[in-house]
Amino acid sequence: MSHTWKSYEKTSLGQVHVYHGAPATGEQRQEPPVLMLHHSPNSAQVYHALLPELAKDRRVLAPDTPGFGMSDKPDEAPSVEDFAGWMIELLDALELDRANVIGYHTGAMTAVEMALIAPERVGKLMIIGIPVFNQEERDAYFANPWPAQMQPDDREYVCDEWKKSLAWRGPGQTLEMVKGTLIAKLQSGDQAWWGPRAAFLYPMAERLAKVKHEILAVNAKDDLWDISSRAQPLLQREIVQAPDYGFGMLEVAEQFVASMARDFFD
Repeated sequence: MSHTWKSYEKTSLGQVHVYHGAPATGEQRQEPPVLMLHHSPNSAQVYHALLPELAKDRRVLAPDTPGFGMSDKPDEAPSVEDFAGWMIELLDALELDRANVIGYHTGAMTAVEMALIAPERVGKLMIIGIPVFNQEERDAYFANPWPAQMQPDDREYVCDEWKKSLAWRGPGQTLEMVKGTLIAKLQSGDQAWWGPRAAFLYPMAERLAKVKHEILAVNAKDDLWDISSRAQPLLQREIVQAPDYGFGMLEVAEQFVASMARDFFD
């Protein structure tokens, strides 16, 4: 069994909203705790199923990346380096010396950068989806950034974003889960595109190659299915392929993901 709670923690940016989980009183706690980082544009709500499952035997925390969810927003477009710095500050605020990290898509980039800027604060890395973009993909994104900003006369904006969310619906993902994705995207307002912007600017291959920590990479069949394979030459172990899952993997396969995490972290 586990119990969960929420908190706001102070960083140099402002307040960061955090979901917490830990074993029920008296049960064994594995150390170090696990920090779970979401993709963007989304929020830590994607960990609503995995967090209590993994928290049955260890402390777990899942923050809303600044600018997303219920965390404060930056004044200007942040970088992955900024996100990583704020997550180290979050560990400080929670008086945690060290954490294993799970990073999903953009969160995988943030996990990698954390390991490089503060290696002593990071244990092992589990990265799900590895955004190793090439120049053609970067150019395509900046030619047509997404999510698009809402225009005053656009009465179809929410409907269009719902259709886009449905188009990426993964196996087993319920409409309620897709709705959570849409709400998280809309919650970030016109700054929602700042997360993808940071991801497409980050030199993932270059930075990943410098990480000395143990890394478990997992590849689900979503929009990074082919892209993630580019990371294999940079990793010491084979990428775990999960072709039966896509977007929503963290929600529909929480026991599968938690089992991999336990085997790896312990």
